[in-house]
Amino acid sequence: MKKIHLMQLALCMFLGLSLYGENLQKEPLVTVETSGNQETEAFPKIQEETLYLPDLVTIIGGEDWQVSQEALPDYQIQLPVPPSVSVPPSVAEASLQAVEGDPVSELPPSVVELATVKESKQFFVEGFIEPAWPLSLDTEFSVFTVDPQAFFLDFGYKTVGGYGLEQAEDGFFHNKSFLQLGKNFVVGGGRLQLQGNYQALDNGLQGQSLLFDDINRRGAGASLQLELPVGKGFSLAGGLPVDWYNRYAGFSNTVGRAEENGAVAASLLGFSPWLSFAWESRNWNTKNTRALPTNHEFSVQLLMDWGYWASLDPQINSTQNRGSLSLSGSWLWNSQLEIFSSLGLVYLPSGSGEQNTKLLVPFALGLNWNEKEASAESFPGMSFSVEGGLDSHHRNFYQLEARSPYVNFSPGALISNGEVSDWFFKAGSSLPLKLQETPLSGLFQELFLQLAVEYRQSAFGNTVLVGDYATGIDSWTGLFPSKLEDRKALFSQMAVTAVVKNFLFKAGWNSQWLYHPVYEPSQRLVLSCGYDSPRHPWGGELKADFGFRLPDSLPILGAQVYFQPAENLRLAVKVKDMLKLFSGRQRVFVEPYMKEAGSVALSLQFNF
Repeated sequence: MKKIHLMQLALCMFLGLSLYGENLQKEPLVTVETSGNQETEAFPKIQEETLYLPDLVTIIGGEDWQVSQEALPDYQIQLPVPPSVSVPPSVAEASLQAVEGDPVSELPPSVVELATVKESKQFFVEGFIEPAWPLSLDTEFSVFTVDPQAFFLDFGYKTVGGYGLEQAEDGFFHNKSFLQLGKNFVVGGGRLQLQGNYQALDNGLQGQSLLFDDINRRGAGASLQLELPVGKGFSLAGGLPVDWYNRYAGFSNTVGRAEENGAVAASLLGFSPWLSFAWESRNWNTKNTRALPTNHEFSVQLLMDWGYWASLDPQINSTQNRGSLSLSGSWLWNSQLEIFSSLGLVYLPSGSGEQNTKLLVPFALGLNWNEKEASAESFPGMSFSVEGGLDSHHRNFYQLEARSPYVNFSPGALISNGEVSDWFFKAGSSLPLKLQETPLSGLFQELFLQLAVEYRQSAFGNTVLVGDYATGIDSWTGLFPSKLEDRKALFSQMAVTAVVKNFLFKAGWNSQWLYHPVYEPSQRLVLSCGYDSPRHPWGGELKADFGFRLPDSLPILGAQVYFQPAENLRLAVKVKDMLKLFSGRQRVFVEPYMKEAGSVALSLQFNF
């Protein structure tokens, strides 16, 4: 029995890329905290699935999770369609997710990370349950099928009551949850996808407001997408996504409500129908000669879409329309060198940003190069990426506010300044260091280096919406005001991964040189050491996170020990933020607000 390995081409700045990494660590080594209660991965994890088939070995890369017909045996099988989430960036796309207003996934990530698909198995359940002290619970699970009429359901819920010595009833709490589900239908030779999602976030105001106890945010969406092949590599696709966002406050029992209801209330609706026409040609030349490479692959796509966003509050008459047209194409040589480009046109009839910009011409040009043969079984081969141009997108309301939970963004500002435009340049590389002929070959089994840099500068007055933390909070609402900020940001990442026998060492350095929110470090160093027993199903990890120029610069120290009694079951005991836990003190987000600090957790992960 042999294997098919499916891996999304999302090489990241830091990830567990070794034979031991999956057991040692389920969380990314290098993360950037983006709000009081959540984290964004600076180095997203590679997601991998293993599909068992008889007498077949094929390596397939891409973001569409589809196996080509040539790679399959006589019977039919189709991989699950992933939830409607953004594909993690490549190594060169180490985007400034730490900066407010940047593009982020519209949905929480799926908890599906690793599935073992056997010939007779079509239904899967995966997830984890993690209760912790002080009072908290974190849980996620996923149910999905892999037949052509695939179905998936992902659900996650986390609640934290009390920070340090402070009690939940005093407003020191947060709750967040998400639900996303979808179903595929085979329509002739095409595919129909129906998807829906719901997400919620509730942050206690820690006694800072004279009116409110907490701030609640809700987001919901649904989409319909149809894909139709029209022959000879051509295909048509279209979709209709609809999104709704709502924000409201929980009132204190001692204060009147009606006159202050509009202080933080927001209700926004948007929909963005789109249509695309694409052509793809594989194996343009299959003759293996000295004059010509073995194959070329070409793809071209024409995409048209129109977006509409409006406030549902009759007292806030604010709407925005956005139309765009883009043409993109790529050339892939020998599955090794890819050159891609795009050119678009964005039209905003009512204008956007400080300069009331109505017309934009986004473009991009870049290349990816990947070494054909991996340097080792546990690490990918050498790769390099570079890209630059002008990008422009409409911001996601829910994600913006989830990153800034104590800022009062007005609905009018969210809509009228909904477009974010940046000049950008980014580059990255992944370098497996070969040690066979060096003195270090006897010490390191693997040594892997990753580098990335990105520069962004606001363009055409479409600046970013951020919290104005220098002004201070409004005593009635307990929230900071917002402001528009012209951004110039330079972000770099460096990561080293080393394997020494049964130990996995990681070191990462993240830098934000020109701009960073007050609650994020300008420089961050993360170190970890993990051990995986070669004979027994257990292991452990130590981790240290040093952030510089933060409101609370005390290092974050953590540890865990895990036991894996079966291949599809794992138990772990985790201690997070030890220094805060043992001292009973809170961790500062932005004065006067605190965020979640130390805890002891028992984790159960399963895959059936």
